[in-house]
Amino acid sequence: MTDEKLIPNAPERPKQSVDTQLLERAGLNVKDAADLLGRTPQAIYQGLSKGSRYFGISDLGAIVNKTIASDSNRIDFVSDFIEANYPAHECDVVLPDRISLGQLEHAAEDCERLIFGFNGNIDHVVHSSLFLRAFTWAHGKHLARLSVVTGQSWLQECLAHQYGLRGAYQSVVTDKYQYPLSFVLIKGGKQPSRVFYFGRHSLAEAEESNADKLSQDIDRLIQ
Repeated sequence: MTDEKLIPNAPERPKQSVDTQLLERAGLNVKDAADLLGRTPQAIYQGLSKGSRYFGISDLGAIVNKTIASDSNRIDFVSDFIEANYPAHECDVVLPDRISLGQLEHAAEDCERLIFGFNGNIDHVVHSSLFLRAFTWAHGKHLARLSVVTGQSWLQECLAHQYGLRGAYQSVVTDKYQYPLSFVLIKGGKQPSRVFYFGRHSLAEAEESNADKLSQDIDRLIQ
């Protein structure tokens, strides 16, 4: 019996830095990054070759904004990667959904009622959607003041069975719900009502006059 010829192991491929992986997920090459960040390609190459963190928080913000502007279909992929690989305090200031959630938490800090309006868009109730993350936060923080108004009879069961969001919040299903955008209405007693509309990745606040009108309309629906 002859001895087996030993084949040496191939050298391992050097592990890519987290910043290099981020560029790949964002669909950017070194030249793209250099143009975006105002540096030379050589500076980007040298920074990435160190293996440790090279991009600062402002760089992350620029990459996120570039991704949204040029290829919005990638942003979920990029956001998930940033959340998994960069510090939470940096995510809070560069990711649009995290910024929006922080804005909502601050605005609703002293609220008397927190009313979510759901327009039937199923993208709002998929895992990690901004609407679902906001509702989950409100369910945990403001359950006694929480209401949902919608024209979709399946919503409450979906939230309960798929995400465990049960409890004694007010759920109103009405065929009079005619709002094209999902929203969250913050009613704060002496403070003017505030309304935030849900986009795919961020919230947009309504003007005060529109918020007042929507607040009055919703009051009539849920009484």
